Amino acid sequence: MFLSTAVISSEFFCFRPFPTSQVSLFTTDTSSAGPPTPGVDKAPTVGERSISEFVIEREIGRGAYGLVKRAREMQDDGSLGPPLVIKQIIKSRILADCWKRHPKYGTIPIEIYVMSAISSTAYVLPSRRPWDPSRSHPETDDFWVEGKVVNGHPNICPLLDFFEDNHYYYLILPSTTSEPVPNEPPPPSDLFDLVESYPHGLPISAVRSYLGQIADALCFLHSKGIVHRDIKDENVVLGPAGKCVLIDFGSSGLVKRGGWDTFSGTLDYAGPEILRGERYQGKEQDVWAFGVVAYVMLVGECPFTTAAEAQEGLESPFSNAAIALDERCMEKQKDGEEPDGGCALGDAAALFKKMGKEKTHVNVVVIGHVDSGKSTTTGHLIYKCGGIDKRTIEKFEKEAAELGKGSFKYAWVLDKLKAERERGITIDIALWKFETPKFMVTVIDAPGHRDFIKNMITGTSQADCAILIIAGGTGEFEAGISKDGQTREHALLAFTLGVRQLIVAVNKMDTTKWSEDRFNEIVKETSTFIKKVGYNPKAVAFVPISGWHGDNMLEESPNMTWYKGWARETKAGPVKGKTLLDAIDAIEPPSRPSDKPLRLPLQDVYKIGGIGTVPVGRVETGVIKAGMVVTFAPVGVTTEVKSVEMHHEQLEQGLPGDNVGFNVKNVSVKDIRRGNVASDSKNDPAKEAASFNAQVIILNHPGQIGAGYAPVLDCHTAHIACKFAELIEKIDRRTGKSIEASPKFVKSGDACIAKLVPSKPMCVEEYNAYPPLGRFAVRDMRQTVAVGVIKSVDKTDKATGGKVTKSAEKATKKK
Repeated sequence: MFLSTAVISSEFFCFRPFPTSQVSLFTTDTSSAGPPTPGVDKAPTVGERSISEFVIEREIGRGAYGLVKRAREMQDDGSLGPPLVIKQIIKSRILADCWKRHPKYGTIPIEIYVMSAISSTAYVLPSRRPWDPSRSHPETDDFWVEGKVVNGHPNICPLLDFFEDNHYYYLILPSTTSEPVPNEPPPPSDLFDLVESYPHGLPISAVRSYLGQIADALCFLHSKGIVHRDIKDENVVLGPAGKCVLIDFGSSGLVKRGGWDTFSGTLDYAGPEILRGERYQGKEQDVWAFGVVAYVMLVGECPFTTAAEAQEGLESPFSNAAIALDERCMEKQKDGEEPDGGCALGDAAALFKKMGKEKTHVNVVVIGHVDSGKSTTTGHLIYKCGGIDKRTIEKFEKEAAELGKGSFKYAWVLDKLKAERERGITIDIALWKFETPKFMVTVIDAPGHRDFIKNMITGTSQADCAILIIAGGTGEFEAGISKDGQTREHALLAFTLGVRQLIVAVNKMDTTKWSEDRFNEIVKETSTFIKKVGYNPKAVAFVPISGWHGDNMLEESPNMTWYKGWARETKAGPVKGKTLLDAIDAIEPPSRPSDKPLRLPLQDVYKIGGIGTVPVGRVETGVIKAGMVVTFAPVGVTTEVKSVEMHHEQLEQGLPGDNVGFNVKNVSVKDIRRGNVASDSKNDPAKEAASFNAQVIILNHPGQIGAGYAPVLDCHTAHIACKFAELIEKIDRRTGKSIEASPKFVKSGDACIAKLVPSKPMCVEEYNAYPPLGRFAVRDMRQTVAVGVIKSVDKTDKATGGKVTKSAEKATKKK
């Protein structure tokens, strides 16, 4: 139910507090409030600003760690600025784990660190949400323009400025209360006050609006790796026209991979792990507390009457809120009113569900010529996006320096094997994940050395999008696109193996002195050859980057101000962006064929102590889940799946596109191997291919290919020699029409229909039925000589193993 954790780098944010005169949360009133109040704190200041620049009107509240005051700033002309709130944090009371080192401001309280980050982070306004209160208040001032970039989030209190003296840190915040109206009682200032005035719960329309705004704010925080840890109705202040704003980041922090063991929020809103004294995840706590707020707004009281009920953790508070909503709607129907339910929580509930789920998974393969900077770029990207912590990067940097390869520290993220480290190359396919605002991305770092092309083919066959890294340095680009370079071959393989989306990152721009002319030259040349491969250059994002320095990876580069961003065509229309991360977030996730029978080619098989045999691979079609009886082809081994995991987290089921590991019973690592295919034994199980007919395009063969030719085929994760038993017909490669029946040979540039026979047991499928298992590359003389798609398969029930485990027999009997 909960969002997975991520780690955010301090470099992600740009800290730029704004002058207090520029921002007001709910009001733009600049009228004077009278003469200054005497007795203003005159403590010596540390820095440029002082509390003496403000007129304190009154104290709003105080606590163990500080106090809050309402104030106005004195202007140069002697007048007073708009109402402000000043939060004073007592330095001596700040706990040891509530400080954060900032590169510009030094060590500051985590509350200031987080709020500064939020206030200076770009947010692109989406289309009007159905719950947005201003939809029903057209007379209010409207700054909302879809697609407009603003700083911070409209439903999160911004930090206007901060400074310190010897005793306090001062946080300058906009006023979150409306101006009092003479002879009228003050309106509720926060959700707590509002709920108090509705003992049986708020109107459904108000619940929907407030929940939508809070959920949108939480989504924003979590996407930036920030947790609030004190979500409650008292920390949601109300403004005019139905707007609400999340405040009080005193308990906030950056997501911790290992979770938290301290809690400073409110116990009525605390999750079961906290009440049981266990470690907990910050995002999970935020979502739990959000559910409590939903229930409180609907019912008028907290969902759990005792701590014991909450500790059980059997039902989420949001589930209880949904039940309460149903009851409210039933009561309305009894009274003859229109049920406001159906979709009463509507979009807010949908957004909550989106918050609690894993993001959409996409798989990205990084390809390109040797030494183009693939591993460095990928490692830096993973680090920047929170996939690995700074301490680990520093450890890698030290290891790399000791081996005399200091510039390899980011590549060290991926090059884990000792042999790879010592040779400075990437041998095996390394799978890493990180989060973007939109996706959970699995990165496949493909080797660039020609020796390891078969591994690269394996990795590419799992990808939804390819990032082609091109070195922009003098001579490097030319070497990559030469006849002997891998740039062209990698792009061709990616397209042939079904990777239809491409991003081109022109790397090492720092070595070109950030040259616009060099970038444009490379874009022109690259567009020409990827068009020949099959890609539409207009649908490709071209981004100039420095994988080492990080330019244009997550943030716009100050070194390439001439670069106005990329634009590409999609089915939904044109898409634009500035950075590599923008381009990744613009990937169109493919439709996942989960309704088809299971096909899962094995990438590897591990023996793990205390667990047993764990095959790993990508689910290409169908689903895999615990309790399923699977058959491995072509070996014919049948067994039961005990559990399914992805990135060390247990899954109810693995879906198409997921790279999973699954524990199987009573099967040895010797029984199954890479290249085998797991399938549902009850639903079109995979079988051995005695032979298959394929449409083959000859790309680069020095001689002629005739019957009897037996090169190696790379199909999904299998790497097996297959014999061209018969050339059935030569065809036109563009139209597919027959040119010549039973040709004696074919050569480079030709296309044919051929019958192929595997030299060892092999599992393949028709391309039309199972595309990932129906396309292949032909390797010979250490290069790709042909590519093909399978038209038909002659399957056999003969299996070399035929083993059925006892657990499989038991599971079959149960069903």
